[in-house]
Amino acid sequence: MEKDITNLLDAENAQIRRLQEIVRQTIEDEKLIVQNLLNPPKEILKRGQNDYLINLKAELEIRALHQKLDLLLQEQIKVLFESQAKQIELLKKIESKL
Repeated sequence: MEKDITNLLDAENAQIRRLQEIVRQTIEDEKLIVQNLLNPPKEILKRGQNDYLINLKAELEIRALHQKLDLLLQEQIKVLFESQAKQIELLKKIESKL
């Protein structure tokens, strides 16, 4: 019983660490996008083309961030359901011992 609880807690902690890493990476990506928008590349000579490319890049990066957040939410929901299932099993074991 203790082993089950320990395994459950370890699995949840590992999942939380993975989710935190995804969030951290997403925030770093967002900072990079902002930095690129504030300091556009100097290689492109035409102002209009420069603006277009910057906006396009920002849009693509925002889409990528949205995808990461969607994956994060899907993973979190999956883990919550798995965790609840394990918790219900543990409660049933406890109840049967009473």
